[in-house]
Amino acid sequence: MAQLIQPVPKKMTGPVTKRPVVFSILVLFSSVYFSVLAILFLAAVLYSGSITSVLEKYAPEEEYSKNWIRAIFAGGFFLHTLGLTGSIFLWKLRKKGYYLLVTACFMITLFQLFRPDISVTSTFIYILLIFLFGAFFKRFQ
Repeated sequence: MAQLIQPVPKKMTGPVTKRPVVFSILVLFSSVYFSVLAILFLAAVLYSGSITSVLEKYAPEEEYSKNWIRAIFAGGFFLHTLGLTGSIFLWKLRKKGYYLLVTACFMITLFQLFRPDISVTSTFIYILLIFLFGAFFKRFQ
């Protein structure tokens, strides 16, 4: 009746990399930033007809057509959703997330640089996100 008690063998896992606190705060900021802007661009895509009518009323140069405004809002929604996806992958410390986020930030920055009516601070935020996440690039898997 004497049973031998055997210890349970431990599973051998890979090295656990800890996420720095500054990186966690940065990922949370970018996740909230990209998700709020993606929601706003989605709402703008859905209500682009009323936005176009207001633009036609107050900016009669007819510079913007309904399809052009819808394309800008749809592109903004797509790129901010891509940035949000990159933030989710960055939370898991994946390099794919950095590449997705950099692609989205670069495309948004490129668009904003050629638009004279866009403020410099919003462009600066996207460039800053690229460099701040790049500082943690060695920690990604």
